[in-house]
Amino acid sequence: MTVREAIELADEMRPNGIGEALKRKWLTDIEGECVEHLNRHEGGNAEPWVCTEEEDETELILSEPYEMAYVYKLVAEIDRAQGEFDLANNAATICNGYMEDWKAWYRRNHRPKKVDRRKWVVC
Repeated sequence: MTVREAIELADEMRPNGIGEALKRKWLTDIEGECVEHLNRHEGGNAEPWVCTEEEDETELILSEPYEMAYVYKLVAEIDRAQGEFDLANNAATICNGYMEDWKAWYRRNHRPKKVDRRKWVVC
């Protein structure tokens, strides 16, 4: 899913007057959570990312079947901004479900990075 696709799908689900700059900030937040998770595992060296207009065609980290997390994150934030807190909580719960499923899948398929535990010993 691209940035543009996520924004367009969220706008179809929740017509709104919220600017795209704010929606890009919300996408940056969820993508940052994905980068953080990737970097805790072997092979993870993803760079922090900021969503801008120039990156509308950029593929986001989550793919099928987890990519709807982006859309539900946007829907939840749109609902929250419009004062629809019950709807926002429902959408956030769905988003969190997709994220937790993706994280569990990623943990099953990628080993955690090894940490030098000697630096944790207090002398």
